[in-house]
Amino acid sequence: MADDESVDLALIPFAFDVNVADVLTIQRGLFLPLTELPETTDLIFLAFQPTDLRASRVAPFIRGGLVSRLNEDGTFYMDGPAFPGNSGSPVFVRPTGTRFTRRGFALGSDPIAFRFVGVVGEYIPYIDVAVSPQTGRPRVSFEENTGLTRVWSADHLDRLIQSTAFKEQVKRLRKRGLVNSANTQTA
Repeated sequence: MADDESVDLALIPFAFDVNVADVLTIQRGLFLPLTELPETTDLIFLAFQPTDLRASRVAPFIRGGLVSRLNEDGTFYMDGPAFPGNSGSPVFVRPTGTRFTRRGFALGSDPIAFRFVGVVGEYIPYIDVAVSPQTGRPRVSFEENTGLTRVWSADHLDRLIQSTAFKEQVKRLRKRGLVNSANTQTA
């Protein structure tokens, strides 16, 4: 976000034809505020694997995880492995008949099923450094994926959409005739 140097997230408005089926959007009414997302919530995310060389079409893999920890900075950790190339993958609440809530648990209907909760930001690595017993200096480091993924919440995306910088960019695209109100929502 332009106003917050600690947020590594950007939105870029672009023109597209709403009649073309290869562009799908997430309506803002599906954004779930972080305050309504309890830890242990089951999640799914759409991941594009850059190493899937045999694919005859571009299609995501559906992966799973759960909210492992809510962070004070408006992000959360998902216990679900992401990999390089998964950044920006949308994350949704997995539907379930039983859901933990802030007050206990709920059975039956799932009012937050398939709500959009954010985008994959980065996987969290574990780094083990081997130190030489002779010199005391690091010799080699080993890096592994911990299976934890940092997710930028829908709240962060919403703030970006509402930001002056984003609205000005959309305004410039409209002025050039590249975007009209039928295919762009910024409200």
